Amino acid sequence: MIAANISAEQFIGMSGSGYSIDLAIASYEWMAAMTLIIVGKYFLPIFIEKGIYTIPEFAEQRFNKNLKAILAVFWISLYIFVNLTSVLYLGGLALETILNIPLIYSIIWLAIFALVYSIYGGLSAIFNVPLLRNQCSKRRKEFFSPLF
Repeated sequence: MIAANISAEQFIGMSGSGYSIDLAIASYEWMAAMTLIIVGKYFLPIFIEKGIYTIPEFAEQRFNKNLKAILAVFWISLYIFVNLTSVLYLGGLALETILNIPLIYSIIWLAIFALVYSIYGGLSAIFNVPLLRNQCSKRRKEFFSPLF
């Protein structure tokens, strides 16, 4: 669950914060890990039993359809204007720093790549990315652990 929660914010933003303000940023991730464990152990079984998979679905069951529509628009807008823009910018910044590709071209390339991957790979491809990333992380640890 925690591996699926990692994105450009962690790779770039939190690394930079860790460099500038030391280990204090780690407390943010420790709290996130504990929160995910509590949600997964105690709340997730209840949500699954009631057939609730999204916040708008919860709002509809608890309140009404109008609130469901409002929350759906809010969360999609938040995702587009906050999360996607920061991930595209940070990914473009990483490509610019590592490969010397101009920032605007990096952002456009990442957006097109994500769009094509999502359309042709489908939702299952999107869900398999964290699994692949987790497996790569395990293999990297197995490969480098004898060296230390």
